[in-house]
Amino acid sequence: MVDELDNVINKKFTANDYLFKYYYNQQFNNGVRFGFSIGTYYSQIYNYNSYGVVSSIGINKYFSNINLGLGFSIENIGLVIKNYTNTQIELPSRLTCNIIYQFKKMKLGYQYVDFVYDQNIEHILSLSFEISKYVFLNFGTSSYRNNLALDTDYKYLYGMSCGLGFRINNHEINLGIKNLGIAGNIYGITINNLIN
Repeated sequence: MVDELDNVINKKFTANDYLFKYYYNQQFNNGVRFGFSIGTYYSQIYNYNSYGVVSSIGINKYFSNINLGLGFSIENIGLVIKNYTNTQIELPSRLTCNIIYQFKKMKLGYQYVDFVYDQNIEHILSLSFEISKYVFLNFGTSSYRNNLALDTDYKYLYGMSCGLGFRINNHEINLGIKNLGIAGNIYGITINNLIN
């Protein structure tokens, strides 16, 4: 990122986030799945850093007769061990409700997100398309785009995201990008390893 005013660059800096999580889930015969995760994170912005412990818990139900899944989760519950500064902050805990509909090789999704501490609400629409057994595409957009939109030619791309995923043996690898308007883009990589 660049801190720039009137074409004068004051400083250049980067921001990085790392998250390591262990996931566990259990599926029951009635199509209900229960799961939780626990892990640690490290975040750095310029010369400031923060780290802590984070966890999530959720339950979902898949109705195979109508190809529809419903879910509820409580996410980002945990403890900030070290803040960026001396100011005490809370993790951005959130409550989510999910709906997923599968049509052939496509999954259409809607997520309602309630951020607990700042009382913001976000609506997310997603589309996942399976190209083959091993490759899939992801697309998404968020109501958060309304907070990013300026009167520019590219404002319709704000809040949009896309990604490419791969399934290799017991691994799932996702590469993604999200447009944050004039704040730039977020690039991410997620690697999941299935432990039997």
